[in-house]
Formats: sequence, structure tokens, C-alpha cells
Amino acid sequence: MIKKILLPVDGSEFGMKAYEYALELSKAYDAEILVLNVQPKHVPSSVELAYDNEGIYQSDTVEKDDANHEIRGEETAKRAMDYFLERDVNASARVLLGDPAEIIVEVSKNEKFDLTIMCTHGMGFTKRFRMGSVTDKVVHHSSVPVYVIR
Repeated sequence: MIKKILLPVDGSEFGMKAYEYALELSKAYDAEILVLNVQPKHVPSSVELAYDNEGIYQSDTVEKDDANHEIRGEETAKRAMDYFLERDVNASARVLLGDPAEIIVEVSKNEKFDLTIMCTHGMGFTKRFRMGSVTDKVVHHSSVPVYVIR
């Protein structure tokens, strides 16, 4: 029985395909949906360790970057929530900072979701090649079934 659906969203147009599947399953099983957007936390490189030109540490540089990620995440989650609210679906949203695959796996397990629905592509080829696929990592590490949309 499916009662809790985790729907990680990245804001991409392709990723919106997963909304339709989540919507149909939610209606069929009267399941609740958690829209989850995970923004990567800023990890400064050794060159970029938040020092200004005089060599003074600027702690707010990393915090501002994380705040910008959080704002983008909230905008992405709001667009997804609007989609579900317009269709009268029981949905809520959350934005977290961290490694997307790790957070998705952790949330799905700790909060006892019955199903995670994700798309295979969201980011561009170069970014996906460099970072590895979030979906691939989730599929291989999740203790919860993952429904993958291509």
C-alpha cells in the first residue's frame, strides 16, 4: 500500500514529468506527497576559502551562497506545490541543504516513505557527467522503492 510518496524536485522542465506520476499515484492510493528540493551546500575550494584581497576571512561569503541556494530551492518547491494544490492533492514541501542523493535516501528511510519518484535527467550532460547522477545514487542506496521516469 502506498501512503507516502517522496518527490525530489530540481526545477527542471524534464523533472516535471515526475509530477504527473506522483499525482496519479497519489489520487489512486489517497497518498500524501512530500515535495523535496535539496540544494547543494557550498563547499569552498582552497583558492576560494572566503578571504578578501587583504587576506581577511569573510565568513559571510559561504553563508550568502547557501542562502541563495535556499531561495532557489524555495522557489522550486513552491512551483511544485502550486501544481499539486491546483489539483487538490495532499502535498507538503521541504527545502534542505546538502548532498542531494544522501539527503533523499536519508529522508525516504527515516520518514518511512513507501515510494520515491524521480526523473533520470534534470541537470545538463556536463554537470551530470562531472557530479554523477543523483538518481543513480538514490537507486543504488535507497531502502525504499524508487520509481524512475525516463
